[in-house]
Amino acid sequence: MRLGRLAWCAAAALALAVGCGGESHHQSDAAAADGGTSGSGSGAAAGGTANQGTAAYGNFPTMIETGGRTICGDGGCVVEPFVDPIPPPGPSLCGGVECAAGETCCMLSSTCFNPVEHPEDCATPPDDHDRLGRKACSSNSDCEYFELCRPDNAALCQGPGHCMPIANCGGCGPSPDCVTCACDGNTYPDRQTACLARVNTPLIPGACGVPITVGGAGAGGALQTVTRCGADANCAEGERCCAITSLCYPENNPGRCQVPPPGTEYPCSTNADCLFGGYCLGASCDGPGGCVPMNGDDCGIRLEPVCGCDGVTYTSAACASAVGVRVAFDGTCEKP
Repeated sequence: MRLGRLAWCAAAALALAVGCGGESHHQSDAAAADGGTSGSGSGAAAGGTANQGTAAYGNFPTMIETGGRTICGDGGCVVEPFVDPIPPPGPSLCGGVECAAGETCCMLSSTCFNPVEHPEDCATPPDDHDRLGRKACSSNSDCEYFELCRPDNAALCQGPGHCMPIANCGGCGPSPDCVTCACDGNTYPDRQTACLARVNTPLIPGACGVPITVGGAGAGGALQTVTRCGADANCAEGERCCAITSLCYPENNPGRCQVPPPGTEYPCSTNADCLFGGYCLGASCDGPGGCVPMNGDDCGIRLEPVCGCDGVTYTSAACASAVGVRVAFDGTCEKP
């Protein structure tokens, strides 16, 4: 199966997640003031319209409704229907390990922990005044039963996130292209089904252990074959399953399985590791980094010379980014 990034994002219609072009299913401040709600048709219907009162949620009021609630922040509101989660189709893995009874998966480390007996093993992030009023989280135990903890970097299984409704994760299909290997190592028919099981699904689709072809233009450029995974058993010989990305990676390229720098997407060692084009941005010329889009803006406006890691002087860091080159240092490159 071959799938480009834009096609997958459009098919998934990811709600309230970073990576597919912004947030959706929320209402404006004006609509919130009028007491209205918005979202998908099924979510709005399940949430009801008869307000029964208010309750605190973070620093913003929560409108308790018949069959659901609406949480609000400075940037708008989110409808959250009261939906019972479904069980996963098989053992639920965390970093390739099945958690014991009473344990859940910590998204900060991809390790199992007991939120009742040892909450300190996966500390809840402090309130970050989310603009939609969503609660910051590090595991599903920080969220209500009708929510899941979605990583802020929607391309990953690991990392801090915010609670979001399990009834509003976006639709896809029915189609074989919608099948997805979720972060718990189970294959689901689509993203929404996984969401109802309170399980995250990164952007790349495909069943666990089944190679797919992805790729596109940019510094990375070439098409690549990748395999979604929940454990090492899903990967080919010489590969490991990365708990951060839920992707198999070569054992000789550990940079493909490190927490990427803030503001980047997938972890990488070189530009060729960036699955959807872009380039591998890092703090130095060598070593791991994170994939980012190449700068598409006019880079000739500012005269702030930098020396690229290719030994070429660029007008600015933006000009280096436009061709997928890391910056070695500020100023012009030394002449030989």
